[in-house]
Amino acid sequence: MNDGSVLEFISGAGTRPFAIAGMILLGLLAIEVISMFMGVSLSAKIDAMFDFDAPDVPDLDHGGIAAGGLDAHGIEGGMFGTAWDWLNAGRVPLLVWIMGWLGTFAAFGYLAQALAHLVIGFLPAWIVAFPAAVAAVPVTRNVSRFIGYVVPRDESYAVTADDLVGLTGVVALGPVTAENIGRVTVRDAHGNKHFPWVRSAASDVEIAIGATVLLTERRGTEYIAIPADPKLVAGKR
Repeated sequence: MNDGSVLEFISGAGTRPFAIAGMILLGLLAIEVISMFMGVSLSAKIDAMFDFDAPDVPDLDHGGIAAGGLDAHGIEGGMFGTAWDWLNAGRVPLLVWIMGWLGTFAAFGYLAQALAHLVIGFLPAWIVAFPAAVAAVPVTRNVSRFIGYVVPRDESYAVTADDLVGLTGVVALGPVTAENIGRVTVRDAHGNKHFPWVRSAASDVEIAIGATVLLTERRGTEYIAIPADPKLVAGKR
């Protein structure tokens, strides 16, 4: 490629969406680095602004979540909440997730246009942009999972899922029964919050919102809970 063709490939009409994504990524990265040097992380501020750590709580008109609404992993809470969990939202800061998607989107777009150019020439940008945007989502999910394990967002992610067994918490989304899944607010040994999905251990026990529970075991993505003395939670705070 000569200088003209290189420039066309980097910022021409066929690759313009990917060039824009790359420039936005570099801008966000620069702002994040500068903000960290100033002692205030932009990504942390954005998460705090939107309360990104908190679970999405749907409006429960009928006093619970139907078991029929569970997905293949036993997770409920509406399509948005389930998709948010699938994307690993909360494991890494939202801004970091967005930067990961922008980088992946740009990489897929440039790669697709490079391959197309070798065969038939540059494709219209919109033909490449849509599949690149879709393909970038699962890749960003896996990248964010890796980042979350290597560089935990805070101490709450330095504990494993099994570490929550034996801890007490308060039902935030319910009521919780053996059939109806709910969410519990749990504090780990570091004082950081988790919001695991739980079911009641007994088929004839319904645990109301605000009740204290003890997580007795983990089953996949869920935990089994039994009613507990509220003083157990109060003593950990």
